[in-house]
Amino acid sequence: MKKIYLSLVLFALVISIFLFIQSKKDLSIYQTDVHFSDIHILDFTLVNADNKLYIPPNYKFKKILDNNIKDIKIELLYNDQHINAWVFQFDHQNLIEQDSDFIIDNVTFDRDDSIAFKVAYLRDGEEVNLVDEMRLAEILHLGN
Repeated sequence: MKKIYLSLVLFALVISIFLFIQSKKDLSIYQTDVHFSDIHILDFTLVNADNKLYIPPNYKFKKILDNNIKDIKIELLYNDQHINAWVFQFDHQNLIEQDSDFIIDNVTFDRDDSIAFKVAYLRDGEEVNLVDEMRLAEILHLGN
């Protein structure tokens, strides 16, 4: 009887370990810096797992030149679909460190696809629109 009980416990343990390892295979971490002419996005990280996208609060927006830029909107796109957006002003500072994180449901990245950052702002009264697109495989830090 002890052998059967021990075999069942061992079997359950092996299945649990297997399922845990399988669940971790779906975790992917992407990291990048994005460089536009007036604005840089530094230390930007995306964590994708379980059909969710997590954007941790470790990234920064940095104003590069001394131009008068305002009304800044940065949008993150995946397969031309809106994922998230940030709207802000630099005011009297050149660096904005983000302290908010985001969890977006129903997002599963395919490493062969691309993401894009669209930025729009006013520089000395003139509208500027820029896009930086990157393949996910090129910014994959950890995962499949």
